[in-house]
Amino acid sequence: MFSMAGEGGSSLWNNTAFSGSYTPSPGPTLTNMTSPDADSFSPPPLKVPQPQFSLFQQGAYMHENQALREHCGILEAQVTKLSIERDTIQAMFHQLASSVCLDEAVESLSSKGTHLSLSAPSTSNAKRPTRETHPKVKFWTQDAFLDWAERASAQGLHRGKIPYLEGENGEQVPEATVKAIRKTLRGGWSELVNRQLAPKSWGKLASTGNQFIHSLMERSYPLFTLAHDGWKLDYLCKSSYSAWRRNHLDDNGN
Repeated sequence: MFSMAGEGGSSLWNNTAFSGSYTPSPGPTLTNMTSPDADSFSPPPLKVPQPQFSLFQQGAYMHENQALREHCGILEAQVTKLSIERDTIQAMFHQLASSVCLDEAVESLSSKGTHLSLSAPSTSNAKRPTRETHPKVKFWTQDAFLDWAERASAQGLHRGKIPYLEGENGEQVPEATVKAIRKTLRGGWSELVNRQLAPKSWGKLASTGNQFIHSLMERSYPLFTLAHDGWKLDYLCKSSYSAWRRNHLDDNGN
């Protein structure tokens, strides 16, 4: 049997193979087991949650926004339609009142709060503006406007989209007023369709339809009376009615 004792009573630990000093191998320490950036006994840092929107939520929001825009567009169209109908009915009432001499009745209704515009002058020739009453108006006749237009083209002058329209002092008409005029005029044309008076071309308009349009527009916008024989309104209708009819009516006028 192998003996652990050697000569001189030396133990195996005194053997030259193990004569070096003992150095224990490094083991895991508390420092190595713990992250330098985190304390296991401290609560984790507070993180503020960030709002997260799913693709579904974003799509729903965009759809709702688009629906609101479409609804606003519908409401704006309805307001425009109601405004045109109001102007049309108002002009028809004034036309009827003038034909049966109801001026006093109209003034009475106005004093009681009924919405009736009495600022527009009568369409009778006795009360229409003239060169003498409005000397600053430039284009009393179509020839005067055409002469100006020829010079304006050469000189680069500009007076808006409807240059022959002007105020009482010859001033240019604001763009907002021009847009309102076009809307009211289109409403008048629609009423001609309802009355089966809409012509295929403006030159073929019956006298009844012509009287209605002039009454509607001149009472709504008195600036149209600042023209000899109402040429400004006729000129505007001739230049824009055909396009409106082509875009809104069929061959049978419906």
